[in-house]
Amino acid sequence: MANSELHVLSAGKATPALALRQQSQQLLREVLRHGKATGAFGIDDEVLAAVAIGSMGLRVASWFGPDQPHTGEQVADAFAGFALRMVSAPVPSQPEQKYR
Repeated sequence: MANSELHVLSAGKATPALALRQQSQQLLREVLRHGKATGAFGIDDEVLAAVAIGSMGLRVASWFGPDQPHTGEQVADAFAGFALRMVSAPVPSQPEQKYR
């Protein structure tokens, strides 16, 4: 179930997915807030950074499929690097070793 189709579900069926979405958003914001506080991330607004990073991940469901030239792992590693760049954090040269 992609994020864009949640509106077709009954409230009872959508509730678990919406709760997971809220928990994920909260966790991402906490990570960004902690990174900013410790100096690991150079961001001015962790809410906007979370929206940008979260949106990037949500859109994958609308385009990624077996006809794409990249594997899921390649996309995940690239997006992790994009997210690190968004928050002005160092990007490892071997992402598969760092992210997994």
